[in-house]
Amino acid sequence: FREFKHLVRCEWTPKSRQGQGDLVFSNDEMNRFLVVEAKAIHKHDKKARQKRKKTRRQSRYYKACLEDELDEDQIVFAGILTEPRGGFQFLDEAERDEYLEVN
Repeated sequence: FREFKHLVRCEWTPKSRQGQGDLVFSNDEMNRFLVVEAKAIHKHDKKARQKRKKTRRQSRYYKACLEDELDEDQIVFAGILTEPRGGFQFLDEAERDEYLEVN
């Protein structure tokens, strides 16, 4: 996403001190953020579906953690980056539609 040009957190620990998020990007104005959980999941892995589900759950958790740390007028989006699909995916269609509405 071209809008999120700045990597603002990498391997970050939320204020709750529980877990460690992968990446957070921001736009130029620092009012929109994108939480990304990235995992290498190989297509021949028998637990690939289970691992993607866990990655989505982690992304939702870190999105909520970041929302707690930011001002109310700042927007947080979340998604995952996994293999073999090889691309970014929003957590769900509502997340994608919300992103498209503000762009």
